[in-house]
Amino acid sequence: MKNKFLTVVIKLPDDQDQRKAITNALQMGKDFHGGEITALSQEDEISIMELLEEKLDVDEVNAIRSSVSNN
Repeated sequence: MKNKFLTVVIKLPDDQDQRKAITNALQMGKDFHGGEITALSQEDEISIMELLEEKLDVDEVNAIRSSVSNN
């Protein structure tokens, strides 16, 4: 895997104890099996990104992706 990041969207369960267990396990800056959690969102960011990609010019999307991957 060339990229150092993995984006995952988890649909949280209705059960409050299960939700709490997930959010406690995934905290900013916390070690997670050798990886560091660097960002969290309570939105479905992948679906949002897909919608933005549909609306934006493909060259703009590629330029943004290139900019992010160079950081």
